[in-house]
Amino acid sequence: MANPPSGPRPRPARAAGLDERAKPDDPVLGGLVSERPAPGTVHVLRGEAVSPQVPSRYRAHLLPDPKPTERGVVYRRGPDRFLLEWSRVRHAFAAEVGEPEGVRTIVFDLVIENDGSECVACRLDAEPGEEAVALARAVELGVGRERCARSLRTLAAEGVPTRGYPDLDTFAEATLEAIRYRL
Repeated sequence: MANPPSGPRPRPARAAGLDERAKPDDPVLGGLVSERPAPGTVHVLRGEAVSPQVPSRYRAHLLPDPKPTERGVVYRRGPDRFLLEWSRVRHAFAAEVGEPEGVRTIVFDLVIENDGSECVACRLDAEPGEEAVALARAVELGVGRERCARSLRTLAAEGVPTRGYPDLDTFAEATLEAIRYRL
């Protein structure tokens, strides 16, 4: 009897126009989230306990060619497609990034890890307007309103985020501060 293939099996993406199969775990992002909590981590029980260490470092990984689906965000890494499931997202943020007179974009950071001393986010971006509103609505629906920052919820409802930053570093610092105060 032959041994079955090891590793996760590809799952279909359920977005319009995506008939390719999306792999559930990206080897790059998959290694960022451990299955076991970091040493010293206290689990949140009924919203009361927090990790004894507050994240001080923020890493964002841009997800290329993202497409939101009912199960998560399908993105491309080389010729392969991968799925970031909504259930892995702990917090979702959105802001307009760029100078008012210059090029601006809407940036979404989907935080997938904030244990220990590091916070890890998957980053998406969209042009201001309908593209950003559609992405914000998909994120809010997939992640759940309670895990979305007010700026993302406002973007989904009204078409304009309530937060704006001159550059990505400032956005990352503000996101890290928001996470610190949410804990």
